Amino acid sequence: MEDTLTEQLRENGIEARVEWRIKRIYSIFQKQQRSKVSFDQVYDLLAVRVITQDVAACYAVFGLIHTLWRPVPGRIKDFIAMPRANRYQSLHTTVMSPAGHQFEVQIRTEEMHRTAEEGIAAHWKYKAGGGTAVTARDEERLKLDSPTGRLAKGDDRPQRISLQPEMDLYPDEVYTFTPKGKVVVIPADGTPVDFAYTIHTEVGHTCVGAKVNGRMAPLRTKLHTGDIIEIVTQKDHKPSRDWLTFVKSPRARNKIKHWLNEDHRRRAVEIGRKLLEREARKYKVPLLRSATRT
Repeated sequence: MEDTLTEQLRENGIEARVEWRIKRIYSIFQKQQRSKVSFDQVYDLLAVRVITQDVAACYAVFGLIHTLWRPVPGRIKDFIAMPRANRYQSLHTTVMSPAGHQFEVQIRTEEMHRTAEEGIAAHWKYKAGGGTAVTARDEERLKLDSPTGRLAKGDDRPQRISLQPEMDLYPDEVYTFTPKGKVVVIPADGTPVDFAYTIHTEVGHTCVGAKVNGRMAPLRTKLHTGDIIEIVTQKDHKPSRDWLTFVKSPRARNKIKHWLNEDHRRRAVEIGRKLLEREARKYKVPLLRSATRT
């Protein structure tokens, strides 16, 4: 990713440097404890940071990254337009690599980077918990750097509009991923069965289980945007009528109903054939002759 991004930045004439890091094991543990999340919900195991010369370049890099890799819906944050209370500023996005790995990307200017690493937004301060005190001087700097403070100083620079997409604009859709990073759109509250039928009808018919974010989950599990789904299939497995009680997509429902109707017809024909054969034997009538008269 570093090589690809560095080359693309050069080709697009954007001055920036690229850094990367792998999250430390203890940092992973701390995040799980602090945020009450499972290991599968830690999305910044692998992270890339791009440091640019100015804010305009930050947004240019942001767009470039989304043309190179698929962004994970709901994982885009604009802390430049809306800085955190500790003055932290950066663009955050999580993208999916072709191999199915999720990478967090942070984009910021040199000044933002210094504030994050050395100022009151530094990790060792804002992650220290209750033992960290913000001085009166820091509070004054926060006030002066706020939009109201800048106007009071006569700074009428326009405030940038946030790039944070409002996922509520599409409340009826959930954006999920295959293990290879392909986006699969299913209805809200959709399940692995909906996901399977969206991939292919035969995958849906032979679906026996699913892994959601690397863990086995019931087929009636409700999926969320950003989930990575792996469908477990079994040859000769057939759909269940019970699936109709929880599937949400019209495609899945229609495919299940069609298979059930065809299966009912096949079984009805088989039962009719056996009854006909039994009656033919009872009256000692050759089945072929009986069938011919019919």
